[in-house]
Amino acid sequence: MTLRKKTLLIIVVVVTVAIAVLSAVTRVVLLGSFAELEERQAHRNVERVLSAVADDVAGVDQQCRNAATWDKAYAFIQNANPDFVKSEIGYGAFSDLAVRRLNTEVYVRHSGEIVFGEGFDLAAQKETPIPEGLRDHIYAGSRLLAEDGASGIVRLPRGPMLISGRPVSTTEGKGPLLGSLIMGRYLDAGEVKRLGERTHLSVTLQTASQQISGQDGIRIRPLNSETVAGYALLRDLYGKPLLTIAVDMPREIYSRGRISVLYFEISLAVVGLVFGLVVIILLEKVILSRMTRLGADVTAIGENSDFSARVSPSGSDELSSLAVAINRMLDGLERSQYEIARRGRAQEEALAAKQTAEESSRAKSAFLANMSHELRTPLNAIIGYSEMLCEDAEDRRDDGVAADLVRITSAGKHLLTLINEVLDLSKIEAGKMELFWEDAWPAKILEDATGTMTALAQQNGNKLVVNCAPNLPPMHVDVMKFRQSLYNLLSNACKFTRNGSIRVDVIPVIANGAEAIEWRVSDTGIGIAPDQMDKLFRPFSQIDASTTRKYGGTGLGLAISQRFCQLMGGAITVHSEPGKGSTFTIRLPRNGKHGLQAEHPRPAAQPIEIEDPAELALTAPATMP
Repeated sequence: MTLRKKTLLIIVVVVTVAIAVLSAVTRVVLLGSFAELEERQAHRNVERVLSAVADDVAGVDQQCRNAATWDKAYAFIQNANPDFVKSEIGYGAFSDLAVRRLNTEVYVRHSGEIVFGEGFDLAAQKETPIPEGLRDHIYAGSRLLAEDGASGIVRLPRGPMLISGRPVSTTEGKGPLLGSLIMGRYLDAGEVKRLGERTHLSVTLQTASQQISGQDGIRIRPLNSETVAGYALLRDLYGKPLLTIAVDMPREIYSRGRISVLYFEISLAVVGLVFGLVVIILLEKVILSRMTRLGADVTAIGENSDFSARVSPSGSDELSSLAVAINRMLDGLERSQYEIARRGRAQEEALAAKQTAEESSRAKSAFLANMSHELRTPLNAIIGYSEMLCEDAEDRRDDGVAADLVRITSAGKHLLTLINEVLDLSKIEAGKMELFWEDAWPAKILEDATGTMTALAQQNGNKLVVNCAPNLPPMHVDVMKFRQSLYNLLSNACKFTRNGSIRVDVIPVIANGAEAIEWRVSDTGIGIAPDQMDKLFRPFSQIDASTTRKYGGTGLGLAISQRFCQLMGGAITVHSEPGKGSTFTIRLPRNGKHGLQAEHPRPAAQPIEIEDPAELALTAPATMP
């Protein structure tokens, strides 16, 4: 996907998400506000209906109060004069009930005795008996016959009735309490319809099935997207739940809120679209087109591998800084390309020189090997003949000749040793050195080495101490080459130590998770300076010329010993301080190249001090495998 497409996608996603979030927040906030306003309006409408019902009850109560405060009514309660009924109450359509739009009128003495009572059907305009069930509310001590009177709603079999009961008195409101006047009007469908017309609302009555909770006993609940209903509980004369009055209202406020939110969302979408287009155009002009040109220039340079070409920076912003940085990089790449070419030529020349040197080294090694063989043959003959002549001179008791022949034999042997070392080194460098692996007991190797080196140690007044860890198992090595390496270390220790001590420690260790054995040769000799350490294992190299003049040597012993130990999987390390002595350590894996053929634990020698070969023979282990 190109950067232009990614940018377009990001802008579309961001604008869409922003519009969706703003729309959701707006919808929640605005519609919530409109819903709250609608709920307050519905609450007021329900209160209007309740107020209208209360006004109806108050109207019945006022009519009852007016009729009860009358001298003729007071006299009628006393004497039950039938002329009062004919002249004041009337019959049929001319009845007092028809005029007052009431359904019942009852005169009752204080004892509960009904003096006169009748009903009236307002729809049929005819008289009827006292409404059924009304007598259950008329008895001595009832609320309707109370001294201060009462008004409210009662439940009758035909339906709820607005009712009022007031004590009958004279016109001046005097006289003892003799009875009460009760008037009532059914709260039927006609009354509910008139109630709706008065309040301009849709009003219905429902059975009070449960207690309505809410502010002032009013609960508002939306029925659907078009209608919201308000519910209020009507209680009877005795304060018990009687009816639920339901008021259905159109959701005009909420509908206007939804339309407002819709217009806002459309406006928001249009603004978001315009904003996105403006941002895309600006990005295209300021960034994307320039980046496209920059990318095309860099691609062309890469395809042609022409690091001498440059991109053209424009402007003074980050993109122009990037173009300048790319040009600097191209400068560096151009210089690097030239340097790589130069180094490539130098490397080819060095490789050719290396191959020439390796060929020369192989030729040298082959020459040394051949010459060593050619020199050893006559040299062995010289040594053999000198030893024979020495024996003859000793038999003749010619001491002068014998001494000269001993010096000839010693010089020949020394020369043979040098030739053997040169031959070994040439084999190692030519990669033709072969190893002969076998099992060997460390204690036995240590015994042979110390037995050989005791006399050499005594020549310089040195004391030789050996320490072999007990129960060392056998190790798998090339015994001859390992013994030669150990002899070289011991010989050097004896050579460079005067009237001191030489110590050999043999201990088992764990190296890289495998068993190994360390051979440590320590002396109290002249030591080695730190800046001379790197010369120790170089062929034909010694610490300095004065050392060579004083102690002799060719500088091949340590080099060959190190090569032998490396061929056997180990190495030689050294720690030394000038004037205090040196410690050379040979570490070899115990199992060698092919592992051990057999392992048998056995006791090893304890630390001993060796002064002469006879003592060595007494302290060496008694048995060997």
